[in-house]
Amino acid sequence: LEAKESYYNKASNAYSIKDYDKAIYYLDKSIKNEPNFTLSYTLKALIVAEQGDYDKAILILSKSIDISPKDPFSYSLRGMYKEDIKNYTGAINDYDIALKYYKKSDIKLIKDVYFKRGRSKMFSSDPIGAVNDFSLYLNLANDDDDISMVANIHLFRGINRVVIKDYKGACSDLDMINKLKQDSSMLKKFMREQGSFKCDIYTLADENWFLFSGFVKDLTLIYLH
Repeated sequence: LEAKESYYNKASNAYSIKDYDKAIYYLDKSIKNEPNFTLSYTLKALIVAEQGDYDKAILILSKSIDISPKDPFSYSLRGMYKEDIKNYTGAINDYDIALKYYKKSDIKLIKDVYFKRGRSKMFSSDPIGAVNDFSLYLNLANDDDDISMVANIHLFRGINRVVIKDYKGACSDLDMINKLKQDSSMLKKFMREQGSFKCDIYTLADENWFLFSGFVKDLTLIYLH
């Protein structure tokens, strides 16, 4: 146990200063010494993913899951890397399993999975599923949440509500972004592109909105083509 933790700690220290080669060296030693110590696998997956090799990271996490099939963090992390290679169906499946194994008290981690699963559904052309997951996140949000993150969830939910023609809901999300004093221009612009409806708090004919962002253009291509 002491040797195992020593190699892992050395790897963790090397990772903290971005000495990835040394970190991988110690992690390989840790895995060889104690092949069932799953933290070594998850840290190695993080490193190779940061180096851009998502496929390898997925394989490493799959080994970790084989060892500990009820570890929700490994599923959540693997789901995120599946998103990176646009395997949204696989990502959603991993997020489903992660939610199954997280404890009810792991609220922060559960919210993270709701957000990521909603994002995968959004990019796999399932706007209703995306709205549901973003709503689940917001139902758990509290004053400790990062304001910009909460505003982003409202942005994503608002965009998907426009897609499913829930304009009242989209206007509500826009209102919340403004109340949080965050930039709402992306949602406004998406709304204007999709219809001539109005919200009580603004008019879509307003010419002072910012230029259409690349992100919103991508969403338009996903849903409308």
